[in-house]
Amino acid sequence: MATLQINLLQEALEVAFTKKRTHFQTHPNLQPSDRLFWRLNQPLHAVYLAIYSDGYLMLAYIIQRFATHVVIKDGLIECYASGYYNFPVISFSDHYYIRSLITHTGRFCNSVDTYLIYEPADYMLDFLAGLGVNDTFYNFSLFSNCPHQTISLITLDYYALEFFQNNDAILKNSDVASSLKYIYRNRLIPFLAIKNVKQPVTHQAFEFLTYLRIESLHILSTTDDSNKCTVKFDFFYRFRPIMEYLRNFRCDLKIYAETVIIMLNRYNLFTFVSFRQVWIKKSTSQSLEVKLTSLRKKLLELWHAIYGHPAVMVHVNCKSLQTIDETEWRVALDKVCAVMPGFRIVQTAKMITCKAEKSYGMKTLKTEVIFCRGTAPNKLAWKMSQPC
Repeated sequence: MATLQINLLQEALEVAFTKKRTHFQTHPNLQPSDRLFWRLNQPLHAVYLAIYSDGYLMLAYIIQRFATHVVIKDGLIECYASGYYNFPVISFSDHYYIRSLITHTGRFCNSVDTYLIYEPADYMLDFLAGLGVNDTFYNFSLFSNCPHQTISLITLDYYALEFFQNNDAILKNSDVASSLKYIYRNRLIPFLAIKNVKQPVTHQAFEFLTYLRIESLHILSTTDDSNKCTVKFDFFYRFRPIMEYLRNFRCDLKIYAETVIIMLNRYNLFTFVSFRQVWIKKSTSQSLEVKLTSLRKKLLELWHAIYGHPAVMVHVNCKSLQTIDETEWRVALDKVCAVMPGFRIVQTAKMITCKAEKSYGMKTLKTEVIFCRGTAPNKLAWKMSQPC
């Protein structure tokens, strides 16, 4: 009965948000005060709902499924849902908040708008704990004059503030276009995200990381990186933070599978690891059997590295684009099915698509391999990339 009730609650929320988005789209000139999902969007309302019978589960589902755009400003965390325009749903303040829901917000948000904050609320560390293990697509926007925004959690730590202001100067001279840092006492960084790394990506772009104390490091990609090159080096081989502090690491840049395998085998102190764009190189062999054997071997090596890593959560998305000679196309499907069991395989006139997901606990490898007949068509050019 409890499961049935939860399912009905989720279905009701799906219907409610769908109707609200439709209403806003058909009435685009509503006043801001009328652009609300409900009248329970104040911090106190969230606390009251959370202590109610099924209110906590309802709020958790809304945060995970709908209210995924987060705005942090003036001691408030506001969760917005997307639609014709974003509309507020849930908010928390430094006086009224639920710590577990704050963590949930950080883990499932897909965009964060931040304003320069000198006295953040006490719950910020809970939000950063969730953001550190965020594996969904997310983007951050900085509303300040400096493209490298520093938010101090301890305003009396003048040494830390001075240190990171100097570090901002280093960032300005680096190949990182923007970054977001939250700092804590003793120069500890609970969360650091960098994005818009200038191409081609080099070791020197990450020189500023040297000897920093970072708990969560996210290297984000740009919105459209279709023409960007693929990283072929270990980020921490030349310039590395103090690895004993680094617990969560996420990389959204394109990176070769060989490099990911090396990093997973080399750094075993992580508790959360995510590589969202891992690529297996195109085989230079003309033989389909050789290509399939090499591809399967590389996927097994990658899975063994994932499975053997001591982290609690390891998420890897892997892709590969291969070509098949015209002379082998007729028998290609049978050979692919024989060598790649467990894959969902679909054949069209000019390509064979193979998809699979392998999991063990909270460790996951998602794979997509496309075999093109002859030369890869132009519409798949974004899948082809050159090493940095």
